[in-house]
Amino acid sequence: MRLSELIQLPTLLVGHSDVLVHRLHLADDCNLHRYWVASRARLYEWGRRLRTLAGQYPLSRHAAASDDWRGSVTVLREILLSEITTRIWCALLEGVDQQRAVQDFGPVGQSVLHGHLDARNRVLNLMIRPQVRHLPEVQALNEDRQVFESWSDLLLRQLPAPCPVDRHLSTPWHLPRSRHCALAADVRIAPMLAASMLGSENHLRLEITPNGTYHRRVSDAILACLGRPLMDQEVRPITSLNAFLLEPPSEGPPGLDGSSIGGKPGMLGRF
Repeated sequence: MRLSELIQLPTLLVGHSDVLVHRLHLADDCNLHRYWVASRARLYEWGRRLRTLAGQYPLSRHAAASDDWRGSVTVLREILLSEITTRIWCALLEGVDQQRAVQDFGPVGQSVLHGHLDARNRVLNLMIRPQVRHLPEVQALNEDRQVFESWSDLLLRQLPAPCPVDRHLSTPWHLPRSRHCALAADVRIAPMLAASMLGSENHLRLEITPNGTYHRRVSDAILACLGRPLMDQEVRPITSLNAFLLEPPSEGPPGLDGSSIGGKPGMLGRF
């Protein structure tokens, strides 16, 4: 599984969020349980790799980074990238609960998110180890982290009112200053996000995660939860990243340079 595939599911969720937040209560509890189990299995696998790396590079000792570290950068990057889906799904589940004044789905999403944030913090802790923090791979990973956080926050801000968006933003303090978030309240947000995501897609496509099976299990469980609402004939199917981000209205939205942006559906394939 290529890392580029991990940016498609969150756009699918956001694209259907208006409908999902009102109809996700139709989801089978068994599928939500599948999501929790699949997520815990993925977290366990990440934890095993992170513990190994932390043992190899203690804070108190300076040593040269090995090939094992460089081979683990893809795993660290996938933890940061897949966090986007975890945050958005958690916000949607909590929005469903708020819409119905219950606490059925939100606690499940929160449990998974807390585990994912723990993995994220352990990644950041590894990135500042003296043995590796000056490596080009780590500097590139930190740049990707900032971009992923911007994507996450921009997508979260597209969720409907019942979803507790502010509670799930990655870095709310940096939004006004980020070049990715300069137009956070502007209608041109979709073209901006498209330019950033599609511009990074080729870079992410080059990396293949060793944990593809775990990611597919998590994605399959989420899609199983969405099955009944998404089959409703009133929902416009969104099957690719650019179909959500780049499909223009009648006259097309303005691009970054003021021109209209259009896209051909299916550019990145389907989930």
